[in-house]
Formats: sequence, structure tokens, C-alpha cells
Amino acid sequence: EVDYAIFEVGLGGELDATNIVNPMVSVNTNIGLDHTDYLGDTYVQIARTKGGIIKENTAFITGEKKKECLDVFKEICDKHHSSLILTKEISCIQYNLDTVSFCYDDCEYCLMTGANYQCYNAVLAIEVLRYLKDNHKVNYSDNDLKKGLYQAKWKGRFEVIRKDPLIIIDGAHNKEGMDAFCNAAQKYSNIKIIFSALRDKDTHGMIEKLLELSDDLTICEFNHYRAQKAELLAENFPVKIEK
Repeated sequence: EVDYAIFEVGLGGELDATNIVNPMVSVNTNIGLDHTDYLGDTYVQIARTKGGIIKENTAFITGEKKKECLDVFKEICDKHHSSLILTKEISCIQYNLDTVSFCYDDCEYCLMTGANYQCYNAVLAIEVLRYLKDNHKVNYSDNDLKKGLYQAKWKGRFEVIRKDPLIIIDGAHNKEGMDAFCNAAQKYSNIKIIFSALRDKDTHGMIEKLLELSDDLTICEFNHYRAQKAELLAENFPVKIEK
């Protein structure tokens, strides 16, 4: 008896169990090269699988910007007589340790995070809420929206767990996620990184990116049946190993 439910796809979209749902709206953040064993090894292939959640006469909203992915989404939306809604450009991004502010459609918003990439997730949420409001599915004021975005907290995404010394944890686990993390972290100096990952991830590419951020990188491992051994993660990179 919930008022609203958000179903997050487990893997892909088209063949995922959540695809039995007939939603008010379908949403995609963006396309990354992840789970390639199952979804395909190109952006176009993955976009087609993700686009499998598009239903008849149901809007599809995405923050994706890559033309090859948008072409796929447009094709599927046309087939299902569904509108394709894209996020617009963000301006005036300003951030510090605890907050980031930005302008979108001539309105200013502030998020309680030091991660600039959350601006792009926020505008996707804004577009979804606008669509639902325009179609009389939800009702809120502009102040409600600004307050809700400011109060939102996302554990494990650029989460500050200690300030002195500053310790930040982030769950980035593919190339795009790591690019976003490094972009947000580059404002800091004297960075020391501890990294581990599951063995089915593109760890080579992620470690390459982390070494651009800092040359003080320690590889560890954790107790999980899909975890990768520290020595295998480290390859021949100039890193330290501390299991």
C-alpha cells in the first residue's frame, strides 16, 4: 500500500524481472560499459537492452548524451508511440566539501554532497517529477522540490565518513563511474586511495584512472565469492598491496 514505488532494474532492462511492471514513466540515467558479458560490449547494444523497459505510450526520460544511444532510444520510443524526454544543460556548478549548487532552467538548486556528478542525477529527477506533475500524478511546489533535493542523501556515493582526516568512500564500479568520481575528487590534494573490486569489473581501466588522480594507491581485497584477489587486481601497476 505504498503511494509510489520506484523499481530499479537489476540487470539491463529488457529481460530483467522488473520489466513486468507497467510504469507511469520509464527512466535511464546513462549508458556505461558494464555487465558486458550479458548486455553486449558496445554502447549501442547496451542501449537497446536498457531501452527494453520502454512501454507503449509511456514517456522515457534519460540523462544520456551519446548520440548512438539516443538514436536507439528514439527508434524504440517511436515504435511504442512514446515520448523521449532529455535533460537539458546545467550551468553555474559551484561546489565545496559539503555542498554543490547549480542552475537548471533558470532555477538554482543546492545538493548536500561534494560530488558534482550528482547534479546530473538531480536534473534527471527534476525532469521525472515535472513530467509526473504535468500529467497529474504528483503535486508539489518549487520550494518542495528544492528542499527535497537539498535533503536527499545517497550513502556510498562520495560519502564523507570523517572530516579530520578527510575520508570519502565511493561505490564507483565501472569506467564511467570512476571517471565521475575522479572528476569530483580532483579538487583535493595529497590524495591517498584504497581500492578493491569484484573480478567481473573493468578493474584495469579503473586503476589507470585512479593513478591519474594519485600515485599513492593501495590495492586490497574483501571476503566475497565474486571478489578479485589483490595480486590480480594490482597487475603490474605501480601500486601497493595490503590485503
